Formats: sequence, structure tokens, C-alpha cells
Amino acid sequence: MNHKTINQAITHLNKDLKLKKIIDKHNKPIFKKNNDYYNSLSKSIIYQQLSGRVANITIKIKLINYDYYSHYKILNKKLI
Repeated sequence: MNHKTINQAITHLNKDLKLKKIIDKHNKPIFKKNNDYYNSLSKSIIYQQLSGRVANITIKIKLINYDYYSHYKILNKKLI
């Protein structure tokens, strides 16, 4: 990612006052070029799968805490 693109993104994000406060506290990001495409793709897929799994677990936990007994039949013991 080149410097022009990063600067444009920062300028755009700075329009939000909450984001501007956070951006102002940190240095501009530095992205290193990575030619290991297989490794980069593998990491992206794994991180995506993990984040999806965590989101799924979080939703299930909220359902359990909401009203475990009424949802038990619907979920068919998949949460246990």
C-alpha cells in the first residue's frame, strides 16, 4: 500500500471525531511488502475462520444465557 493511499484513508477517517482522536494518538501505519503469497493467503483464511467461529460461539452463549430451557429443543443439544 503506497503512502498516497494511506494518507487518503487517514484523511477520510479523520472526518469522524471519535476516530480522529484515536488516529492522532498513533503513528501512521507502515505496511511491508510480502511476497510469500501462500503464507499470506493461509493466514487470512485461518484468521477469517477463527473470527467466524468466535462470533458463532458468542451468539450461542448469548442464547444460552438468554433463556436456555426454551431454546434447548430448537438448538438440539448443539451447544453442549
